[in-house]
Amino acid sequence: TIHSYEGGKSLYEAARKLWGTHRRVVLHNELVMTKENLGRYVVKNIKGPPGTKWPGRGHYEQYYGTTEAMIAKGEMGGWFATEPPCKADIILIDGTRFTHAGIVATLLQHDKIWGRDTVWLVENDGGNEASEQEILESIWKLGRLTVEPPSAHQDHPWMVFQVDGCVKE
Repeated sequence: TIHSYEGGKSLYEAARKLWGTHRRVVLHNELVMTKENLGRYVVKNIKGPPGTKWPGRGHYEQYYGTTEAMIAKGEMGGWFATEPPCKADIILIDGTRFTHAGIVATLLQHDKIWGRDTVWLVENDGGNEASEQEILESIWKLGRLTVEPPSAHQDHPWMVFQVDGCVKE
């Protein structure tokens, strides 16, 4: 069974239209994030040129700073609350820019979700400002890391790894 988490209401609705009739796909309208991890791992790691226009640092600070308001308005699902019923063999992360470390941190806080042999497949976006790979490697040891370059069908490279511990261990 696949458990898919779509934080944005419109993305959740699109996924529901596509996957809603499949018995082996369970959709959750939740962010795979806690409020604490948003501040600690996302906002703290925002990089980019100055300014409030994309891709400026201020653009992302403003966007992520409105998360609580978007949840309250129903534009986003709530914070992570629904754990899948078993450990994942594969965890795929394709989140908005700079959120990947917060997602990884949130999942790592739930040892029923992942194990040392869980394979993480993560989009490495970030462009020239900072790659998700650089951010993740500054926090965790990424074992068996491979990076797939972009192709005609994808804009960003993908990373495949296993989490082998924290960098500061």
